[in-house]
Amino acid sequence: DDGGGNTGGAGGDAGEGNDGTDADGVIDPTSEAVASVVRERVRRGAAAADPDERAAIRSFVTDTVLPQFATSALADRLRRAETVYAEAPLEGVIRVDGVEVEVPGTADFLLRMPDDRWVVEDVKVALADDDAAEPRYQLQLATYVWALRRQVDEEADVDAWLSMFGVRTEATPWRLSTNAVSAMLRAFLD
Repeated sequence: DDGGGNTGGAGGDAGEGNDGTDADGVIDPTSEAVASVVRERVRRGAAAADPDERAAIRSFVTDTVLPQFATSALADRLRRAETVYAEAPLEGVIRVDGVEVEVPGTADFLLRMPDDRWVVEDVKVALADDDAAEPRYQLQLATYVWALRRQVDEEADVDAWLSMFGVRTEATPWRLSTNAVSAMLRAFLD
């Protein structure tokens, strides 16, 4: 994916069926558009896997992940958004103890809502019922919020969500202060 794509409002202008959604803008996991994206992503992401493993991954994504996504709060936020940016670069520079540190990142989705609020969305596919990575994901969300505020406005109203699909489904709001970003970098430099 070349990233940074502004998809405009939800549903776009592609028309029913052409973009993998039904008439209500809900993802249709059985559409050829969705199947094509899944095939390409699995081909690139699982190139080292044997054909049976790639087929199992495609099946898991098509039969489990996409139906969960289609009915999720994330899908609803995407439909309601005024503007949707896919794979949006969020980066900034922070000075920690006299050292400038570049902090790059890419949010899965960056939404501009009709009320001018920004929403950062991070999507994970859960292959196991384990939340050991949750603290890392929360820091990732805090970093995205921190970077977005540096790009648009320090006082911007920003929400951020971690959405999990797969073996476990849940949507978790970000909980860490953006101060956690500088604290983490300070600890890294020590």
